[in-house]
Amino acid sequence: PVQDIATQPLLVDAQLSAGQQHSLEIPDSHTAIIYVYRGNLAIADRELQAQQLGHLTSGDTLILHAGNQGAGALILAAAPLNEPIVRSGPFVMNTQAELRKAFDDYRSGKLTAH
Repeated sequence: PVQDIATQPLLVDAQLSAGQQHSLEIPDSHTAIIYVYRGNLAIADRELQAQQLGHLTSGDTLILHAGNQGAGALILAAAPLNEPIVRSGPFVMNTQAELRKAFDDYRSGKLTAH
C-alpha cells in the first residue's frame, strides 16, 4: 500500500442496508465530499439521492443514515494542499508559467500518446 502521503487521503466505499446508520471519523483538518451512487442517505440536515454529490463541512464524525432502499456512497477526504491554482481549458497548474508550458507542450505534441 501507499504510505506517507502528505495529504493523508481517505477513500471509503460505504455500503449500507435499508435504515442502517454508520459513523465515520474524518479528521477535522480534511476537506471531504460524498457521492451517492445508489439509494439515498441522510447526512446531518440534508438528504442526498443517487447521483448527487455533497461537500462535507466542519466536524470530525460523519453520521450516515441509509434510506429505505439502502445506499452506496463514495466518501473522499484529504488535507488541503494550500497551493495556488490556475486553470485554463483542460489544464490545472500552480502558476501561469506552468500553464503556458503545458499549452506549449500540448501544441508541440509532447503531451500526446504515440
